[in-house]
Amino acid sequence: MAERYKCLSRANLNLAYIHANSTTHEFLFGAFAEIIDNSRDANASTLYIYSEPTRDFQGGQLLCFLDDGCGMTHREACDLIYFGRSSKRFTSSRFIGRYGNGLKSGSMRIGKDFILFTMREDCMTCLLFSQTFCETEGLDELIVPILCWSQSTKKPLTESSDIADIQMSILNRYSPFKTEQDLLKQFEYIYTGHGTLIIVYNLKLMSNSEPELDFFTDISDIINAGMRDSDVYSELWSLKAYISVLYVDPRMKVFVQATRVHNKQLIYSLYRPRMYLYKMPSLRTSVLREIKNAEVAVKNANLAVADIEQKMAEHVSEKELEVLHCLLINNKKKLDEKCQILKEKKREKQLKHVYIKYGLNIETRSQDGMFIYHNNRLIRMHEKVGRQLNKELSTGAGVLGLVNIPSGALIPSHNKQNFINSQEYHKLLKHMGYFLDQFLKDSGIGEKGTVHFWNEFGYLSGLKDWFEVPSDAVHFIRRRAIEIPKIIQCDLCLNWRVLPSSASTFDQPDNWTCADHPDPTKNRCTEPEQLPAIPVGTLPRKPLQFTDKEKRLRDSVERYKNKRLGSQKCNLTEPHLAVPALLSISSKKRKDESSRTDILSKRMADSQKYKESSQNRVVTRKHNRDRYRLNDSSIITKGPHPSSRAPAPSASSVSENNVSKCIAEAGRTLEVPSCSRKETEEKLKLTLGEVISYFVPDCQLPILETIYKGDQAQLGSLVNDYFKEYEENVLAVYLHAANDHFEAKAELNELMGEACEEQIKVVEQKISALSKKAARIFKKLHINVPEESVLDTERLLLQDQSEI
Repeated sequence: MAERYKCLSRANLNLAYIHANSTTHEFLFGAFAEIIDNSRDANASTLYIYSEPTRDFQGGQLLCFLDDGCGMTHREACDLIYFGRSSKRFTSSRFIGRYGNGLKSGSMRIGKDFILFTMREDCMTCLLFSQTFCETEGLDELIVPILCWSQSTKKPLTESSDIADIQMSILNRYSPFKTEQDLLKQFEYIYTGHGTLIIVYNLKLMSNSEPELDFFTDISDIINAGMRDSDVYSELWSLKAYISVLYVDPRMKVFVQATRVHNKQLIYSLYRPRMYLYKMPSLRTSVLREIKNAEVAVKNANLAVADIEQKMAEHVSEKELEVLHCLLINNKKKLDEKCQILKEKKREKQLKHVYIKYGLNIETRSQDGMFIYHNNRLIRMHEKVGRQLNKELSTGAGVLGLVNIPSGALIPSHNKQNFINSQEYHKLLKHMGYFLDQFLKDSGIGEKGTVHFWNEFGYLSGLKDWFEVPSDAVHFIRRRAIEIPKIIQCDLCLNWRVLPSSASTFDQPDNWTCADHPDPTKNRCTEPEQLPAIPVGTLPRKPLQFTDKEKRLRDSVERYKNKRLGSQKCNLTEPHLAVPALLSISSKKRKDESSRTDILSKRMADSQKYKESSQNRVVTRKHNRDRYRLNDSSIITKGPHPSSRAPAPSASSVSENNVSKCIAEAGRTLEVPSCSRKETEEKLKLTLGEVISYFVPDCQLPILETIYKGDQAQLGSLVNDYFKEYEENVLAVYLHAANDHFEAKAELNELMGEACEEQIKVVEQKISALSKKAARIFKKLHINVPEESVLDTERLLLQDQSEI
């Protein structure tokens, strides 16, 4: 298929894109996290992050990342030069990397160049990713030299010696290592025989020409120089503090500048933790979508295997048969992997909810907010929700919360510092605010009072100085230590162990194993991991998990219910009973309108007759006057005599003219456009249709046709049928809501029942231990007590001391 498009243009990657791609990491330690994620995905148990001084490169330091993961083959290392190519995207959901861009964008955010050494099986690969090389040579595109050696013979595994010499010359000129022996020596640091070493150099500078990374203020840490003085959260300027909370359940030892990073189980470092059940609307749909994609991948893999088997069945040469046999083995491996992924996705289908966990940070109360993880990896930290957004309210301050969102429910952004689908993310923050209010009620801070509560743990200034460091008095230190369990991670098995309260005041050592546990029953790595149980908090009474569609449906049902109640209070008839009455009223109005039209037309005819008669009288009188004037003119021959002038109009003629004018104006005002009976009926039917559509919003065509026909009985039956169907729909909505409520209540009761059963088991164990102790005491006191009475501990404790 690709051969058809060889003659077409292709997109090329310009060198300027490397810098543009790195600027997506606004947070500098987010770039570190990309490289740490790759080590975690490679199943590394140990990661070293350290610096080496240098005078030849910008920043004066080489920043190194060394892990003991599975490493990469030569082919996998070559895939690194492609942007967006990742084998993790369609594999197990435990991987954090998905986009095939983290190593390039992260390392280029820290420095301009990096060199990578990786070992796996008998292959040692070195790769140089250098912007300095391309800029110096005047290249517009990125060229990446890659060399490979045999681990056993230390000889290059390349077919062309000329290409190997060119690549070696580039590595010696633009990397910190000037000879081939220096390059091979770096593989010796990968002491396990498999793993990866990344060296970043030409580190980025700030606007004042100082390095962004400070290696000298604290020699046991790496400091973000641009954030040290501007932010109170240590995770933003201390690399060790950021790595300690980077994962929900960290299973990798990390050393920064040769000192151990003490990983945290964040929720167990808080006072009175609680967790609340939250059903994510997008979780189920995302899981179903991933299952469908996995099924398609399995189907395609089966087709590929069947195609190769069909080719092998044909008559082919031995050489082709060997090639097909190798392809068949590889495709069967891929098929097994995809089947395993499909099984994992189907197991994830059972997960329909997540838990939002809260606790009070009594060690440093200014460090509060929500920590939001995706697939066990930190995305957002110190996110304020609910009442924490209001700085004037002190009740929500000091509360830390966390939630671990499963893979696929929300999609992280390109730099893994935010989420793409912002609508679902903001809905999650809104619900976290609701649960925060409920947690404050469950924790009992309001009953004690905020000032009194924090005074108990050494915050003596009350609420005046929220960033106050707690008092270091002995009784305050003990008070804080007693309330928080001491949890430590074994360096060998990487399991978490709970230390007794007497050991809580000691600082955590850099090296600790299960053999150092003070309890002899738990000083072995083979013992299972046992962490304190987190109680389930009281769920808010107000239902929160409604989709927009369900909410609109409930609102419409509520409006209809209120409308029915209002009509009953006002003694109004039902809409389907009011329709015949409306039809009778409309017919009565039609008769009144026709009679009114007849009266108006009769009045108009009378007024017209009177007008015509009055006009005839005026014309006759004028004709007589003109004839009289002609007779007088024949007698008078000279100038007109004063007596011969036209006589002044009499009072009778003036009154007659005024009457005629008034009659004409009255006729004009009384003129009404003639309207036929048929048109009037059509108008009334339209009005009646509007009335019916008001009472019946979803009015169907048969009802309107019945209105125009005027069949009242049929109209009443249609409206009755409509309301019966509407009431059935309303009843179905209520039943559906009731089922959802009962299912949620049953699920909550099941969780509470499990918690009660666990408490009953603990109490029974305590009772049995107490009965054994009582038996030993009686035995020491030489008191003969039957075995049956020894088991009855409660009765023995209630006995009088004199009897004992």
